[in-house]
Amino acid sequence: MARLIHKLTEAKIRTLTDIKLHPDGAGLYLQVKPGGARSWIYRFRLNGRTRDMGLGALADVSLVRARDKASAARALVDDGIDPIEHTRVQAIIPAAPKRNSSPTFEEMAESYMADRLKRLRSERHRYQWRQTLVDYAYPIIGKMPVNEIETNDVLAVLKPIWESKCETAARLRGRIERILARATVEGHRSGANCATWRGHLQEALPARSEVQPVKHFRAMEFRDLPAFMAELCQIDTVGAAAFGF
Repeated sequence: MARLIHKLTEAKIRTLTDIKLHPDGAGLYLQVKPGGARSWIYRFRLNGRTRDMGLGALADVSLVRARDKASAARALVDDGIDPIEHTRVQAIIPAAPKRNSSPTFEEMAESYMADRLKRLRSERHRYQWRQTLVDYAYPIIGKMPVNEIETNDVLAVLKPIWESKCETAARLRGRIERILARATVEGHRSGANCATWRGHLQEALPARSEVQPVKHFRAMEFRDLPAFMAELCQIDTVGAAAFGF
C-alpha cells in the first residue's frame, strides 16, 4: 500500500494557482486547470497501466472528503479492482426496489374478518360482510398496501355503486373504515381514516337520502301481526331482533 503523506492543508489549497497537479500524497492530487478550475484526481497504476480517477471539484469535495474517497479507491486497487470501472458498474446497477412491509388491504380484511366475524351468529350476515369486499373492494384496492390507501382509492370503490346500490355501498364504506381502523391500531397506518363519512367522504358523495329516498309502507293489519312475528323470530339477525322489540 502507498504510504500516506499529507502534503496539502485547507489553507494551502486556497492559495494554489499554478496550472499543474499538486500532490497530497499516496496518489491524491489537486488539479489546477487554465482558468482556475480546481478538482481532485486520484492517480493509480493497475495491470501495468496508469489511470487518473476524478474525485470531484474542490468546490464540492473538501480535502478531508477527497482523502476518504482516495482511500476507498486505493483499497480497491490493492484488491486488484479498477476503481473507475467499479464506480461505473455500480452506477448502472438498478437499486433493488424497496418492499412495502405493510399488509395489503385484502390481507388486512381477511385477518379482521377471521377475528371479528366469528362473533356474528348469522351465517348470512358473515357471507354478506365478506362478499361486498370481494365484489367491490378487492378488485380495486385489494392488492394495495394499507398504508398507501388514500381517499381517492376509497372513492374509486364507492362511486360506481353509490347511487345504483346505495345500501350496499354504505355498508361497504363502513366495513372499509373498520378494516383501516384496525390497520391503524396495529401500526400499519397513521393519520386520519380516509373512509370516514362524517366531515370527510360526505363532502365527496351525496347523502343517502338524496339518492335513496325514504319509501313508506302501509301499516300492517292487526290480524296479520301474529303470523308476521312468528316469521320474524326465525330470522337470526340484530336487525330482526331490534325490529321485533
